[in-house]
Amino acid sequence: MTNAVYPCLKEKPVLISGGASGIGEAIVKSFAAQGARVGFVDLMEDAGAALASELRGAGHTVVFQRCDITDTEQYRRAIKHFEGVHGPCLVLVNNAANDTRMDWQKVTPEEFNRRIGVNLAHAFFAIQAVAPGMIAARQGSIINFGSISWMAAQAGIPVYTAAKAATPRSPGTRRRGRSRSRTGKLGGARRKRVPRGCPRATASSTSCSRPPGPAARTLRPCRPAGS
Repeated sequence: MTNAVYPCLKEKPVLISGGASGIGEAIVKSFAAQGARVGFVDLMEDAGAALASELRGAGHTVVFQRCDITDTEQYRRAIKHFEGVHGPCLVLVNNAANDTRMDWQKVTPEEFNRRIGVNLAHAFFAIQAVAPGMIAARQGSIINFGSISWMAAQAGIPVYTAAKAATPRSPGTRRRGRSRSRTGKLGGARRKRVPRGCPRATASSTSCSRPPGPAARTLRPCRPAGS
């Protein structure tokens, strides 16, 4: 099967969080295959470096940087680095998350804040960092990854489901939320999109005990060539 080609993604600067494995790895490969200038971050340094090396060897423009996205200043520096290499980010994919199982009755305030940091807060501050470039370019796409876990009332991951419930669908729908409230002031970006993807449980090298499942929604940022 031949994948669709999206000419509007060629040379486009893209930033992806949590791109070294699982869904994030697939996203990195997909954007690289479209000819985008891909920058991605992850804590998994060896896996991230190997993926970037593999894709560069295939002729793609890909840069990896190890980064703790819960450290906002560190993440901002990484975003600045990618901007210096590829230009201002015009596609942001907020993918990184961690759904470690825990008993809600035993969650401490410190653990709660850590989980909110890795599942929600980083997306807010990444948008804050890339917004000026999108406004200047008068275009941009911000893709927020949610989860069906909170819709299905899944037990055992209380902070994760709370964070993903706070990751809403795109602006323009009836359900208002974080994306709409944050991006309403991006009026200077004439062409802006903020879709939300909600995957099912997906097996990866870091979550081999979870059942595999297809993404619940395919995100298409532009029309394929010839369509």
